[in-house]
Amino acid sequence: MNKVLNDNQINAPESDYLFINHSQISNAGFGLYTAVTIYKDEIISVFKGKILSNEKAFALA
Repeated sequence: MNKVLNDNQINAPESDYLFINHSQISNAGFGLYTAVTIYKDEIISVFKGKILSNEKAFALA
């Protein structure tokens, strides 16, 4: 069950409304898309991972 952080958060598992697909922008790779309408100031996802410096991220890529 998801906790509601505030009134601006979607109260559903991210896998129910977020998906990755090929970008419609030429040569852009993939993009993150949503299957629901996003309203101004609405939280669509909460990052739960470790924040890396650019140098560390490039080293791991």
